[in-house]
Amino acid sequence: MPGAEGPARLVAVEGIDGSGKTTVARRLVRALEDSGDDAVLVSRETVADGLDDYRASHLRAIRGLIWDYPHEARTSELGFPHWRHLLAAWFAAVDHAVVEPALERGAYVVADSWYFKFVARFAVAVELPQALDAFAEISEPDLVLWLDTPPEVCLRRRPELRSTESGEWTGEGDGAEGFLAYQSAVRGTYRRLARARSWRVVASTDGSDLAVDSVLEALVPERVAS
Repeated sequence: MPGAEGPARLVAVEGIDGSGKTTVARRLVRALEDSGDDAVLVSRETVADGLDDYRASHLRAIRGLIWDYPHEARTSELGFPHWRHLLAAWFAAVDHAVVEPALERGAYVVADSWYFKFVARFAVAVELPQALDAFAEISEPDLVLWLDTPPEVCLRRRPELRSTESGEWTGEGDGAEGFLAYQSAVRGTYRRLARARSWRVVASTDGSDLAVDSVLEALVPERVAS
C-alpha cells in the first residue's frame, strides 16, 4: 500500500463507458516509461502479451467469453451468477499471472479499469456489499483514479451502443435514452465508492482536461520532493 513505505504501485483508472479510461491509462504508462520506470499496462487487449502459450490462450478464451459477444446478444439471459463468477475468474487469473509478478519486480501497474467497473455495474442490480464480495480475493489498487465524466459527454463518443452499456440488465432499454439512464446509475455507485475509499477524482467535462503530471505526483511522491 502507498504511504511511508513507498509510492503507489497498482493504479486503476476507472469511469463509466466512454469516460476516457484507455486514453489516460496509456498516457500514464507512457509518462512513467519516459521517466525510466518499469510500467505495465493491464487491459483486456494487452494482458496476455508476453505470457506463455498456455496462459495467454487461457486468458484470451475467457476474454472472448466476456467481451466478444454478438452485438445483438442479450447477456442477461445467462444470469447474474454466471457473469459474477466469470468476471471474478478473469480478474483472478490476470491478478495472478500478470499483476502480482509485475508488482514483485517493482514495476508500476496501470489498469485500464480494474474490477470496480463491474462492481459499479453489479450494484445497479444488487446491493453494493454483494457486488464487492465477488472480487474479495483480487488485489486492491494502491490508487484509484476516477474519471468523473458526465454520461452526456460519454454518449457523444460512442458511435455504437451495446446492450450492456445501455441498461439491458435493469430494463432501461436500448439506445441513447437507456445509455444515459444506466450510466447515470453506474456513475452514482462510482461516487459512493470514491467517497468511501478516498479515490482521486478527476472531474472531466470533455475527457481531455486530465492533468497526468499531477497524477504522477501521486504515484511517485519522491519526485515532488526532488
